[in-house]
Amino acid sequence: ASYTPAATLAENEAYFWRIRPSNECGSGDWTDAAAFHTAALSCAEFQSTGNPIQISGSGLPVITSTIAVAQSGIISDVNVLTVKGQHDTYGDLAFRLKSPAGNTVTLDSAALCFSVAAFNLGFDDQSPLVPPCPPNTGSNYPPDGDLSDFNGEDAQGTWTLEVAVVNTMGNGGSFTSWGLEICGTIGGNNPFVKTNAELCVPPGGNRLVYINTLEVDDADNSDNQLQFTVVTKPANGNLTKDGTPLNVGG
Repeated sequence: ASYTPAATLAENEAYFWRIRPSNECGSGDWTDAAAFHTAALSCAEFQSTGNPIQISGSGLPVITSTIAVAQSGIISDVNVLTVKGQHDTYGDLAFRLKSPAGNTVTLDSAALCFSVAAFNLGFDDQSPLVPPCPPNTGSNYPPDGDLSDFNGEDAQGTWTLEVAVVNTMGNGGSFTSWGLEICGTIGGNNPFVKTNAELCVPPGGNRLVYINTLEVDDADNSDNQLQFTVVTKPANGNLTKDGTPLNVGG
């Protein structure tokens, strides 16, 4: 069985749920509460490294530059940033982006621009701008293809920018660098439990929970940024904080 909530769930939020059986004979007891946490949507930028790559003036060369993305996450938006280099005729170049999944989107293909100059531009599906000639403003422009074709893929892996010479009349140039912005469920490391020791409490007594009993660590956040949430109440007794009983969700 499945259930689709009528309301849209907020991102980066903890939700608690429980069920109880019901039929013509009546209803049973509620189950213990369970919980899930919705994804946190965010954007991250990545930059290419290495020395400039020469673009030969002989033949129809294709040079490649890569960016390795270590984080895993489902993509909702991709933008290509600051593609930099120089070529004696920008219109003799074609730019393509290949994802780790092997899918390719054409960014710019043999633009009608024959200016001899450096280029510096990016690509964004939502950009309303028209690229100048030469495109050396550092602004983002609409790509020939759709970067949204990458939506739904996993961001993790090696992204490859291809720069292809499509006309043998040029004298070559060089490619300097490029950047990549990926938005989606690009998350950090999950917190992990280091210590979860049994705590024995005598009848009618109480015990404090210390770090040697319960300890959680997180590579991305400090201690005061972590939050503990009660998912299931203890079968016997109560959990309290500063003398106040804690319920599920507290």
